[in-house]
Amino acid sequence: MSNIELKPCPFLAIPGFEGLYWVTKNGDIVNADGKILKPYDNGYGYLMVDLKKNGTRKHARIHRLVAEAFVPNPNNLPEVNHKDENPHNNAANNLEWCTSSYNKTYGTGRIRRSCGMKKVWAERRSDNA
Repeated sequence: MSNIELKPCPFLAIPGFEGLYWVTKNGDIVNADGKILKPYDNGYGYLMVDLKKNGTRKHARIHRLVAEAFVPNPNNLPEVNHKDENPHNNAANNLEWCTSSYNKTYGTGRIRRSCGMKKVWAERRSDNA
């Protein structure tokens, strides 16, 4: 028998949706017809897809699906961080499991949230004027 080199699987089945949907390391979600689903922005910058099974629809964050499939989580950490702070870059090598506090304070997170809240409060003040 010859030695056969196995290549890593380019996509993995999404748990709970086996035979219906697969996820790739670069963040594509593929359906049973082999078509890549078109993601949508959830309004907070994160890309989502809708997964359907038995007449039920589930909204799923793509970065979470990629991390669950390809990023080891030996410490059972609850959140997924985008290392480059770009929520549209859902490649497995850009994701890491982390704590909530780490995720909130990572990189420019504090500054972005602060500026975002200043904008929200300014809009609220102008609406009430």
